[in-house]
Amino acid sequence: MPNMDGISLVESLTALPAYRNTPILMLTTEDATDKKNQAKAAGTN
Repeated sequence: MPNMDGISLVESLTALPAYRNTPILMLTTEDATDKKNQAKAAGTN
């Protein structure tokens, strides 16, 4: 995405009441533990 990464998108979505409890799955080629932890903290399942 040109203006937003996946973690920022998840943070934006989970900030909206309508999407707060919507399960979000994130696929990535990243193997870095810090990126996985950021995704979990942002609200992915």
